[in-house]
Amino acid sequence: MNLTKTNKWVIGAAAVGALAIGGVALADDRDDLVNVIPVTQNSADFIGEERAKEIAAETGKGDIVSFSLDTDDGRAHYDVEMKDGQLQYEFDIDAVTGDVRDYEEDREDDDSNATNNGTVTSATDQKMLTQDEAVAKVQDRVSGTLTKFELDDNQYELEFRDGSTEYEIEMNPYTGDIIEFEKDND
Repeated sequence: MNLTKTNKWVIGAAAVGALAIGGVALADDRDDLVNVIPVTQNSADFIGEERAKEIAAETGKGDIVSFSLDTDDGRAHYDVEMKDGQLQYEFDIDAVTGDVRDYEEDREDDDSNATNNGTVTSATDQKMLTQDEAVAKVQDRVSGTLTKFELDDNQYELEFRDGSTEYEIEMNPYTGDIIEFEKDND
């Protein structure tokens, strides 16, 4: 094949132009490109933001302070954070099934010795709850078998297992107030 000098110039210019355009496209750091969510599900199958917010209102208390669609391991879910003045709730809602996953509940003040009225209790003020009393305080919120019960950093730590669901609870050992509550579906 015999290329003329003009043809070589046109081909060379086209190649340089293609490289320049490709380089600009690769260098584009717009935020809208970063927020693309790769999912393995069809978004037409999603429950939708409105239904997800209804599920959130049934699950947590207070106001939604953060709500977004996200993915983990190619599975879409809505990340939800709610607050009601005393407690903060964080959980994921499966975008297809509506199942609540990775539920956490924390006291906003996160003071392990505070009671509901804000006064501090100690061993001299009250006696510690027994294991049976502590377990009874959470039985309406958890199911399964108690797998861990210990006193650590002046808090009771309880863990329950029910099939693929694990519950982790931190509790004030004097008042029975729940300081932190986590529900995790494997």
